[in-house]
Amino acid sequence: MLHPEQIARLARNQLEDDAKFQEHVKNNNEWPLMKYYTEVKDKAPHVLAAGVAACRDYIRQKGPTLDVPELLKNDEKAAQIRLAGNRFYKEKSYSEALKKYNECICWATTGSEHLAIGFANRSALHYDTGEYELTLVNIMLAKKNNYPERLMPKLLAREASCRERIDKGQSRQSTMCTRFEMTIEKNPKIPCIAKGISMKMLPGYGRSLVAEKNFKTGDVILNEKMIMASVNSGSKFLSCNYCTSDSYHALIPCPHCVSVMYCDEECLKKSLESNHRFECGIVEKLNHISYGHSYIGPRMLFFGLTLFRDDVQEMMDFCAKQEKLITDPFTLDCTEDDPMRDFKTFHRTKVLPIVLGMDYVIRYQAALYYTVFIKHPPVKTLFNSEARRHFMLQCLHDYMRTAFVLTTFQTNDVSYQLHTFASLCNHSCIPNALALSAFGHLKLVVLCPIRKNQQITISYGPLFSENTDGVRARTLETMEITCLCDACNLSKREAWMASYRKPLNIPQNHLTMLSTVINNRDTNSAAKLNALQQFIQRYGSVCPQQDLDQAVQLFREILSALFKGEAHVRYRQIAMRGAST
Repeated sequence: MLHPEQIARLARNQLEDDAKFQEHVKNNNEWPLMKYYTEVKDKAPHVLAAGVAACRDYIRQKGPTLDVPELLKNDEKAAQIRLAGNRFYKEKSYSEALKKYNECICWATTGSEHLAIGFANRSALHYDTGEYELTLVNIMLAKKNNYPERLMPKLLAREASCRERIDKGQSRQSTMCTRFEMTIEKNPKIPCIAKGISMKMLPGYGRSLVAEKNFKTGDVILNEKMIMASVNSGSKFLSCNYCTSDSYHALIPCPHCVSVMYCDEECLKKSLESNHRFECGIVEKLNHISYGHSYIGPRMLFFGLTLFRDDVQEMMDFCAKQEKLITDPFTLDCTEDDPMRDFKTFHRTKVLPIVLGMDYVIRYQAALYYTVFIKHPPVKTLFNSEARRHFMLQCLHDYMRTAFVLTTFQTNDVSYQLHTFASLCNHSCIPNALALSAFGHLKLVVLCPIRKNQQITISYGPLFSENTDGVRARTLETMEITCLCDACNLSKREAWMASYRKPLNIPQNHLTMLSTVINNRDTNSAAKLNALQQFIQRYGSVCPQQDLDQAVQLFREILSALFKGEAHVRYRQIAMRGAST
């Protein structure tokens, strides 16, 4: 979340910060239309100052016209891309081949043999890498999509070989462990979070997640389902457009457009019901405007509209009665899954003012989104009066601002996700918790012992243990974050660093035993993790300290690797269920 101290700093240095933001976006190619925003800011700054409606009117008169062609299914294009994948496959560049096969699957027309052959080629790749469950699910997809009879014998032989190898115990499948499940007492009204955690307003931070009791290293204190997410356009052939999982081994395409893929039929169905029915056919134009946290705003609008059964007037009547508040989600009863409750909480949430330059960007982006959506028949039909169109424009702007504050950090390399409780976690370069995300859920695992009344923090990217001061400062600046942790706060840094450099006052044989376990090649990751967990829990109270910090860093790395392995176990389980249906 944005901090009051950060807002004050940005207000004092507005022109400099605005220029830095533009340069960051330009360098990272995050917004292709940045040049149009720059022209408006330079030639007509009064338009941006006047509000989102003025931006919309300016775009109507002056442009830009988004002459971005939509990608239409094309079997010839699919065949060309598949051949490129085959070349990578022959070179055993399996990762690159998989990307091409996913892309060709997206381009192929529904019901064509090109679609089926794409699935079959993906099954051959998985067979060669020993992923027999993933092979079977792709064979099933090929057969369901009219795989040609002339090629069927080879496909059936591969299927029989897979089942035989699985029966002989050659599967890579393994049993899920409970390490990443919440085994501690849960909040009775909010089962996704541990009992003994609350929200407090902290100076310099605003809304914050705070422990009301002690938590141990390794405790899973949150397992929260996301409300909404956005996948970066560069990952559209690698990640599920609904739950954002990078389950690219068995993705299926939208049957109507080329721009999105899904884990399975369930994710496809949920996406079509809530958002994608309003996006399908204009995704490339929308991606040309922006993505990431910006696009969560429009998705929340259509998510809400879906919950109101597409009754725009009913949604307008509800929103007109709501006052924006600094909400405390811990007052909610979350014992049941309730999407309407989640939407209403999001709608009511009052966010702190954001830097003026960023607010101008959001206004302009919201106006651009409006100009694209309002011409799209599924949207145009519903927002068919001036009052409804004004409501849509204001919602786009308001929801984008809220999403910008609540989805500051990327939960994985390719997506942004919106959560009610995880959004309360502030950034620290020396965090005491680790955020892990898969299958639309975010989990928080305690890294260092968390004491009663201590803030629970995560890293939005920069870490003291992995980055120099200069790199951290530049990264935080481009993310518009002022870090208040002891390693960054100038009033505390000197004392913190002195403590950090002191030798760890513990028996030498304890360090020796830990080093022996960690450096033993025959010791598996789980055993190393257990040794680190016990060490950090025993001596974590003396943190900060360099040796202990290195142990925490290694603990974080092994946790992340094991979590990724757990995700692949689940991929295989899902694949086997799909292959058996």
